Amino acid sequence: MFSSFAKSVSHETPGKHDIDEELSFPANNRIIIHDSQGFEVGEEANIQRVLDFIKRRSEMPALSDQLHVIW
Repeated sequence: MFSSFAKSVSHETPGKHDIDEELSFPANNRIIIHDSQGFEVGEEANIQRVLDFIKRRSEMPALSDQLHVIW
């Protein structure tokens, strides 16, 4: 499915994701996904990381490096 998978699965704690690490879909290499790990109440640092990521990507000169969809 995705070319980059989580190293392990935990059923006790939430997963950790690096929003800067790209996940791609082998069937269509033009789809690049960045996982923010979601939002939890009180996790202001993660919200700031996502806002910084969006700002950084919106300022990139190459269209292919910019964000096209936020889900």
